[in-house]
Amino acid sequence: MKVVTFFEKDPVLYIEKLRNCLNDISPDLFILFLPPYIYSHRVFLELLKNTLGDTTWISLSSVAVMEGKRIGYDHFGGFAIKFERNGSFEVYTVENFSTMDIDYLREIVQNFLKEDSSTYLLFSTAQNNQTNRLLDRIFKSDGYPKVRIYGGVASSNLKGFTTYISENEKVLEDGIILVKLHNVISYNTLSFGFIPVGTTYRITKARDNRLYEIDGMNVEYFLFNLLSNTELKPEDLTQETTSEILWEFPLLLIDESRRYVTSIRTFNEFDKNEKCVKFYGLIREGSLIKLSTGDSEDILKDVKTRAKEFYSMLTYSKRKPELILNISCTARNYVLLTDKREDSEQEIYSDTLRDFNTVGFLTFGEIGPDRFGKPGEFFNETSILVGLEESDGLQDKRKNT
Repeated sequence: MKVVTFFEKDPVLYIEKLRNCLNDISPDLFILFLPPYIYSHRVFLELLKNTLGDTTWISLSSVAVMEGKRIGYDHFGGFAIKFERNGSFEVYTVENFSTMDIDYLREIVQNFLKEDSSTYLLFSTAQNNQTNRLLDRIFKSDGYPKVRIYGGVASSNLKGFTTYISENEKVLEDGIILVKLHNVISYNTLSFGFIPVGTTYRITKARDNRLYEIDGMNVEYFLFNLLSNTELKPEDLTQETTSEILWEFPLLLIDESRRYVTSIRTFNEFDKNEKCVKFYGLIREGSLIKLSTGDSEDILKDVKTRAKEFYSMLTYSKRKPELILNISCTARNYVLLTDKREDSEQEIYSDTLRDFNTVGFLTFGEIGPDRFGKPGEFFNETSILVGLEESDGLQDKRKNT
């Protein structure tokens, strides 16, 4: 397949690049990353509609977008695909996502996730827990489809962190969009970069994304000790203050049988009424957890390792992805930003994978397989690289990796 990537600060120049792409390769599908503020500018969305005509386009809001070595805040990004062999796509959209019955939602989405020869992309608005809950119901039950699914929760810097996705000009504030890329092979790597520290704890009381007790200890006492070197108390932890204090200390969720990190959870805020701490993802009662710490050096050291692993895999398997998609967490980028290293991750990926198109966006939650290949995991503070390559439709001995 042919792929064209986009990265532009000026919306007028962005529209011009989309128009040139239409003329040059006549794409089958556009996937666009737009600044959150743009969704209140209906004139721009109308301009997109007029420019792209009958061509299908998916969009999501993102705090920043990436291309090659560059990262741009309040920039316009994305990519266009033109299938050249037997590739094709389908789009499935769900509205009123956060209020939909989760079992009914699981049934209709799982019906869409049928073919293991396909790669699926999932984009969601900021109902992180419902997204996590959906993935949990689908992939942790018997008989889950053996599919490759990647994606992210749209991000925002608007008041209230309102996020958006769209299918063509239809904008959703509460929804998901699934894209099936038929006859597209995919493979990925996953970067954490946070170092486990201290004691392994067991969660003894939790519900959804709310954590009440750790090893029988009230979480307020746990937070009091965690914050002992700051001037903050647990009740001071809002979304804003946790981003300043605790995004560098996420929880690692550990698989009890294998003792490996399955996913990572970022602190959100302290609920004064319920006396619990909220996270940007589900916390299961009975899970093993560990505190972690990470600065820019830790994160970038892991990025170097994963980039080299990914490149070695491409070399060994003789893969040539037409596109490498980078799905990276806003909180992770914030840690880099505080050390003025926000573009270093992209520079490492680009220097290592310089022969391939790389494009990406910042999320409020990343979706992809864990390091043991278990599908449908929901992450925070990770970076997922996804290689996409159109197959010829025949049985591919290399398969999805």
